Amino acid sequence: MSPAREHRPLHALSFDVEEYFQVANLRAQFPREGWDAVPSRLSIGMDRILSALDRAGAGATFFFLGWIAERHPALVRRCIAAGHEVASHGYDHAFLQDLGRAGLEEDLARTEAALASAGAPFPRGFRASTFTLTRSTWWAFDVLAERGYRYDSSVHPVRHPDYGVPDFDPGISRVETGSGRTIVEFPVTTAVDTSASFPASSPAPRSRSSSAAASPGSSTSTRGSSIPISRALRPRRGSASATT
Repeated sequence: MSPAREHRPLHALSFDVEEYFQVANLRAQFPREGWDAVPSRLSIGMDRILSALDRAGAGATFFFLGWIAERHPALVRRCIAAGHEVASHGYDHAFLQDLGRAGLEEDLARTEAALASAGAPFPRGFRASTFTLTRSTWWAFDVLAERGYRYDSSVHPVRHPDYGVPDFDPGISRVETGSGRTIVEFPVTTAVDTSASFPASSPAPRSRSSSAAASPGSSTSTRGSSIPISRALRPRRGSASATT
């Protein structure tokens, strides 16, 4: 095949839009009830990310917290105006196991309303806080499918004390829910060696016989085009991978 006709891989690039003080590891230092008193630093990173994407002509998915969308609606509109996808990251970074099924339904509805008020369409995709969609919270797929979500990007096919589904297919796949609906899963990108999977944002150890190989759903090359996750749902030539 000639270089001109060679199919380039597609990388579905995504970002979680949240303040630094909302991450799970800082819960003790920044209690939920005190968030509004903490100065925002969100624009620092977002300005740089959006500028870099614009220079590269690349697209991405931005998983917004509803809490962020309420306080920074102009940032939601800026992402949309630049051609990026806006999706749901839940309202305030609560873990799925803490929310429960009814709590997740309320959380999604509140986030959908916040995104709509900021000018975003109904979100096609969802990413759970701290990748807490695991075997014990598998019911979340039913909730998402019933509300009309087309894809999820919460499963992390690694071993971790707080999250992870190590036996999950690292590639893009469909999950059938208990109600018979299906939803597409874009798992977080991993690199695989002979014994385990590792987050792609961290260096994967080399195996004894060869360098770490890319799994079907991972992106370890800078070649190819970066697109929002929802665009990877459309049939297209070439390969696609989900990158965060």
